[in-house]
Amino acid sequence: LSLAVLGLVAVLIVFGSYATIRIVRRELEIARLRADFVSTVSHEFRSPLTGIRQLSGMLLDGRVTDPAKQRGYYQMIVQESDRLARLVENVLDFSRMEEGRQEYRFETLSPAAWLRKVASDFAAEMAVNGIPVEVSIPEELPPISADGQALGSAVRNLLDNAVKYSPGEK
Repeated sequence: LSLAVLGLVAVLIVFGSYATIRIVRRELEIARLRADFVSTVSHEFRSPLTGIRQLSGMLLDGRVTDPAKQRGYYQMIVQESDRLARLVENVLDFSRMEEGRQEYRFETLSPAAWLRKVASDFAAEMAVNGIPVEVSIPEELPPISADGQALGSAVRNLLDNAVKYSPGEK
């Protein structure tokens, strides 16, 4: 009986140790992913903020006197602030998803028109950086039921990643 109890205790210790190691590893991985996420988000925020700061500083200091250039700079400031707003919204969406509070608003969308709008907004943003965007969308796509904003964020992220990580020509 003592050997059986000792064996049971040994099995419980081994199982407890295994479970503890797995939990600690998982928590360490989650902590690493959070740190990576914070680092990536900080980097993504820094880029539009730097652009807004530089452009607005030049306009404020009167270094840009040509009205056409001023208008272009104002347009870039608006685009960068829109980009920053999207980034903030993405972080908030991620937080809501993680907490299980994200609500989607499904609607019937015409994919061709919807994709053209997403691509047009993206192309305008890329034009500032001299990156051309070519779009080919068939008209005969069937209607879909989706949250246009959430799906738009996903497509935008794919397009952003394609530009960031494409070798050679973007």
